[in-house]
Amino acid sequence: MKKILIIDDDQSTRESLEMYFSECGYIVYLASDGIDGLNLIKEREPDVVISDNLMPNLSGLELASELLELRKQIPFILISSNKYSDEIFEDLQIFAYMEKPIDINELTNNITRALTG
Repeated sequence: MKKILIIDDDQSTRESLEMYFSECGYIVYLASDGIDGLNLIKEREPDVVISDNLMPNLSGLELASELLELRKQIPFILISSNKYSDEIFEDLQIFAYMEKPIDINELTNNITRALTG
């Protein structure tokens, strides 16, 4: 079974995504901030990371930078309500960027592409 890590400081978002992707057959891990997410990445080695950007302790962009330093080749999907330049995503090797509110079908398609690509 493929493993997904969902990192978001909003509990209802985490729980909704966990329920949906668990029903889709994935093993789902949850973290409420970037530091907990980074620890879970090191411990559980998920196949895909879905992360909000604006979180306490470590933002999604900072987390993506940490993954590069660790040389972890895990597809990283960043979710945010802010706009960023594509150059940032290329530099941090972010697999996909999605704006809030999340379109669950688009997120599912991004996960499928990440796991098969």
